[in-house]
Amino acid sequence: PPPPSYSSSITYGHRTTSLGM
Repeated sequence: PPPPSYSSSITYGHRTTSLGM
């Protein structure tokens, strides 16, 4: 999946990516 263009906590299926930028 493409990387998020916003700073937030998103869930990729069963994987959580937290971006605090």
